[in-house]
Amino acid sequence: MKKYLLIFWILSALVVGVGTQGCVKDEDIFIPKDTVKTVVGDTSWNQDLSKINNTSTTTTGLLNIEKIANDLQTPTFTSEVNAENGGYISTPDNVTVNFPANSCVTLAGRACTGKIDVEILVLRKKGDLVLNNVPTTSLDRQLISGGVVYVRGSQNGQEVRLAREKKLTVRFKNPDQDRSMQLFVGIFDGRFKFDWLPIRTAVVVATGNGTTPTLGFWADTTQNRENKGYEIGLDRFGWINCDKFGDSTNLTPNFRIALPDTFTNQNTSVFVVFKDINSVVRLEGNPQI
Repeated sequence: MKKYLLIFWILSALVVGVGTQGCVKDEDIFIPKDTVKTVVGDTSWNQDLSKINNTSTTTTGLLNIEKIANDLQTPTFTSEVNAENGGYISTPDNVTVNFPANSCVTLAGRACTGKIDVEILVLRKKGDLVLNNVPTTSLDRQLISGGVVYVRGSQNGQEVRLAREKKLTVRFKNPDQDRSMQLFVGIFDGRFKFDWLPIRTAVVVATGNGTTPTLGFWADTTQNRENKGYEIGLDRFGWINCDKFGDSTNLTPNFRIALPDTFTNQNTSVFVVFKDINSVVRLEGNPQI
């Protein structure tokens, strides 16, 4: 494994802080919002976080770490598109999404008409990945990310999906274009486990609409050479990541951080961040060590 400078991020309801071993770029340092309050902690660990009641749309049943994570997460950009005509949506940070005509159907398969509400989120930097609790790992293997995309469609508060054989085209800027990248689909495996699966594996878990997501590369040669990035053809709504595998097959056993007794899995998350690569690994808590 290459010797990268490591940065440990700690998100906690007790304290929100950043531990560093050296300097980091400004865009990867975050300052908590004024609405974030410190919470008196406890020394209890929960042995099965998946059984905690979380059916409410409010914060009822949420752990302290989930409450603070909800407050820190990046809000999605919201817009709308006509279901029959399709169209382009452009975000303030120059992400574009192209909806073809008649591209959305209800979960029951009926063609949508009228306006479709769209949410878009693109995470490019390590600080964004930490704040949104989206580590770059696939089945315990390290990933290096070129950009994470989340797109959601709904109508009248109900989820919609993409019609068969229809694709969205998502384009975003990344001057460090890497042609060895491939696509991964984000899967929630239990309440606190977010994983990325390669497209060929993820089809079994989160089936698309009969097509295959595609990864392309674009560059605007009429302007400076920094104006380039990735173009993804999406066959589904949800999370997708432009990634490649890192050097290590399993990073998590290689790092251990001893925290005070009041920092438990109910109020604290710990991430390992690599300075020279766009990679974020979340460490699992273990009270027995």
